[in-house]
Amino acid sequence: MGSGDGGPPSLIAAAVTDALARGRLSRWPDHTHFGPFEDPARAASEILAVLE
Repeated sequence: MGSGDGGPPSLIAAAVTDALARGRLSRWPDHTHFGPFEDPARAASEILAVLE
């Protein structure tokens, strides 16, 4: 979750994560809510870690 912009995704991300059986929240304070576009390698790495 990019929280650098303080926008709606960062405000509801914890609640969404808690509602999911296997939810996992990753905070990216140095990014906006477009984090996967800003740092695709980091996004891919975190996705792969969940799938392993």
